[in-house]
Formats: sequence, structure tokens, C-alpha cells
Amino acid sequence: EMSLLLHLAVAVPLLLSALPIPRLDKVSQHWAQIGAHLLLGVLLTVYPSSLLAWTVDGDFKELHSFMQSYVGVFHIAIAASIYHHGMGKQGRPFLFARLLSSFFCLFTRLFAAYHLSEKSTRGLLISGEFVTSSLILDGAWLAAEIARFIREQETVDERLSVLCAETTRCAEGKNSSYLVNALYADAALSFCYALFHFAFPQNILKLVIKPSLDLDSHHYMWCRVFGALWLMPAIGSLTAVHASPALQLTHLIQRLVVQVGIFVLHIYGHWIINVFSPNHITAFMIAGFFMSFHISTFYRYKKAFASEPKSNISARVEIKKVK
Repeated sequence: EMSLLLHLAVAVPLLLSALPIPRLDKVSQHWAQIGAHLLLGVLLTVYPSSLLAWTVDGDFKELHSFMQSYVGVFHIAIAASIYHHGMGKQGRPFLFARLLSSFFCLFTRLFAAYHLSEKSTRGLLISGEFVTSSLILDGAWLAAEIARFIREQETVDERLSVLCAETTRCAEGKNSSYLVNALYADAALSFCYALFHFAFPQNILKLVIKPSLDLDSHHYMWCRVFGALWLMPAIGSLTAVHASPALQLTHLIQRLVVQVGIFVLHIYGHWIINVFSPNHITAFMIAGFFMSFHISTFYRYKKAFASEPKSNISARVEIKKVK
């Protein structure tokens, strides 16, 4: 069946990108990871029924598809950030953030499977393939992130290089209090997003979705998955404060793609398919502000650390001399 093939087209490259397979070089693993997240993101954003229609019994309505688009944006952002970063190490704190998000995504879907299996559940029911889909997609993602987190160990030289580069920036007066505060602010707001969407999906959806549209447990599940994915930017921004400039830039690119994508989806949902109530205008304005904030942070970062590679090189040379 086509849905199963699409599931495997995402899961297999994800696993291959993280597992130590002798005949698979790093370039292939790098592109496999990008391709898997990009494919999953595009399918969830553009055509989610191709992946998930086989997991439900009942009508797969437009609102179900639309809510899954918000999840797809995060995977597109992961693919974009990995593509920009290249084949270097992705940073254990950022891997841990993805690991934690993938765990809660899997937990949420499996918990929903238990809840939706009850005969008294209203709305869209699950089919026998729901758990299979969850294990193939989110399970493979979690397994890949665990394997990648275990394999990626930071050496003493690499840690010293980061610390020396940070010291060099401080000595040269290149540290920007705005950028540091922006990362802390983003972490705080992201934690709030994660908490509210994961803990109070009914309250949020009833506030912003039109009363004429019936909400069911599937909508609440995808709202919780959306909240679980916010753990990535929350933990990432918190740890990016002391990360290397390359990892900071990678993180900012991921954040920028997420916020632009969410803002576009707000426009699409409010004015194109018309699923939001008038109360949604507040969420729309917050998303617009958040996007502007990240655009400003990204370009300030680019301006502040335009010459950063030279500082990194000098830092590594000093480490070698000390040895």
C-alpha cells in the first residue's frame, strides 16, 4: 500500500543516517537524514492524508490535515538546519532536544491510540494501522536520535576549542547582550508554547477554532504533538547561549524556518480555509511578532559574527601551542 511505502521511505533513511553501517559513508548518511525529514515535513504539510488516512476510521476532514501541517513545519526546519550546517557534528545538546521531542511525540500518539481505542470515543476513530504508523514514523525518529546522541561524543580538543573561541569573543568585545537575551527569551516563550499546547489542548483549540467545527481526540492529539515539538527550540535556545557560532547559526536558521512556516499557516487557516474564529487574531499577531523577532535576531547575529571564523581559527592555533 502507498501509505506504508511512504512510511518506510521516511523511516528507513532516518535509521540509516544514524546507525553505524560500514558500507554507508557520511555523505550518504547526511543526505539521508535531510531527505527523511524533508519528505516527512512536506507530506505532513502539503498532503497529510497520504501518510495518515489509513490510520483512521472515518472522514479525514480538512481540519485534521491542517493541524498536521503545523507538525510538518518542524521537520522541514530540521532538514533546512542540517543542510546548512553540513556534515559536522550537530551538537549533543541539540540532539538531546530532538531526542526528547521525538520521545514525547511517540508517547503522545501511543497514549492517543489507547484512548481512541475505547468504543465511547466520539469523532474520528483509529484503525489497526495507527500504532504501526506511530512506531514507524516517531519510533524510527526516536531510535535515530538516540543512536546519534550516543555516537556523537565531544572530545576534549573540541570542547577546549569552543571555550577558547568564546573567550576570544569576550576579549575582542564581540559578545552581544542582545543575542544572548534573545536566546533566553526564545527559550522561555518556547517552553510556554510547549506547556500550553501539551497540557491544555482543549482550551486552546476551543478558543481559536470556529465553534461550528467539531473537535475530537485527534485534534487534541496533534495539538499535543505540536507542543512536544516546541521542546526542541526551548532546549535548543537555552543551550545555544554557550554553543559555538556555527551551531548557534544552525539553530537560528531552524527557528526562523519554523516561525515563518507557522505564520504562513496562520494566514492560510484564517483567510483561505477559514477554520479559525475571530479570537485567533491574537495568536496571529503573536506569531507575526515572533517571526519578526527571529528575523531581527538572525540578521543581527549575521552582522555581529561576520568575521567569527577567523576567531575560531586563531583559538584552535592557541590550543595547539599550549599543548
